[in-house]
Amino acid sequence: MTDYRNELLNNFERRVYELLGLCDRQRKKIEELRELVAAKDKEIQEAHKLAGEWKAKYNDLLTARVIATDDISMRNAKKRLADLVKKVDRCIDLLKSE
Repeated sequence: MTDYRNELLNNFERRVYELLGLCDRQRKKIEELRELVAAKDKEIQEAHKLAGEWKAKYNDLLTARVIATDDISMRNAKKRLADLVKKVDRCIDLLKSE
């Protein structure tokens, strides 16, 4: 019976060591995954920062375009107004000459 108990004890000891080895492997894997998550979080933060910078640049370009469009519209409106004034002056001159 002592041989049987020794065999059971040895079997139990072997299983405990296997379990401890498995725990160590799992701890290492968990630590690797935590490092990976931390790296991905850092990448995400950098991506958010870059997205914010690009959004600010886009808004600046959009504002510049609106200003440029308004500037072009103003120039076109001034040109049309000047043409209308010239036509009105010609009409007045024609009326005076009659």
